[in-house]
Amino acid sequence: GEVCPTLAAAITETDIDTRFANLISDDTHPHTLVANGHLDYILRKAVEDEGGVCLKWTCPGHRGVPDRMILFPGGIIAFVELKRPGAKVKAGGLQEWWRMKILSFGFPCYEISTAGDARHLVDFLSTRSFIQTAQDDAD
Repeated sequence: GEVCPTLAAAITETDIDTRFANLISDDTHPHTLVANGHLDYILRKAVEDEGGVCLKWTCPGHRGVPDRMILFPGGIIAFVELKRPGAKVKAGGLQEWWRMKILSFGFPCYEISTAGDARHLVDFLSTRSFIQTAQDDAD
């Protein structure tokens, strides 16, 4: 595979003992990590900056659940599946089954693969939160 020149230089031009270095990512390409940061971090930071909580969702005994659950004031909740750019949830797979189940209960479930997707989703959810909390305060 390709090696990002900046990343390669960071390793080869420093005193890093490469015997103890590991670079691991399951949802993004090294070039994207260098340019934009890790999608998990970008999403979590954006949610927290807008006053929400972004939780890693693990469900022992149930594979295929979405990666994240986002909560905002005003009862705003969303489930999010993170994918590497260009990847999609497989039709007929467990992730799609969970997505459809969650939607059937009336909860939103999103799939994102880029930093832009993450920021747009957070803007949308935080706006809904603002509107809902303003309405709650007015009541």
